[in-house]
Amino acid sequence: MKKTIVTTMMSAAIAFGAAAQEISFSKTLHEFGNIAKGADATYRFEFTNTGKAPLVISDVQSTCGCTVPAYPKGTPINPGESNTIAVRYNRTDNKGAFNRSVMVKSNAIATPDVRLTVTGIVN
Repeated sequence: MKKTIVTTMMSAAIAFGAAAQEISFSKTLHEFGNIAKGADATYRFEFTNTGKAPLVISDVQSTCGCTVPAYPKGTPINPGESNTIAVRYNRTDNKGAFNRSVMVKSNAIATPDVRLTVTGIVN
């Protein structure tokens, strides 16, 4: 009986691992550097599904209203496919330094939450 339970659990673990979704970003921090007042401050963070099952971005939450994310909402990203999450800092009318983040939520097994950050200085 114990052997059957252990075998069943190991089979389930192997099957689960074989179907795991994983997300890999080329980078999670973008530094705009100095940007002109009123300039477009948008960066596209590229990611790839490095797992073996479809990846779904369920939500991207901003730390404030001045940072606006755009992402493939609910669209499955197949293994090996890439896509982007655009992060726009829309307060370039204010001078000074900024450091804003968005939290990416997905069905990735190892990293279901990933923080993406944009920084810069508005001149």
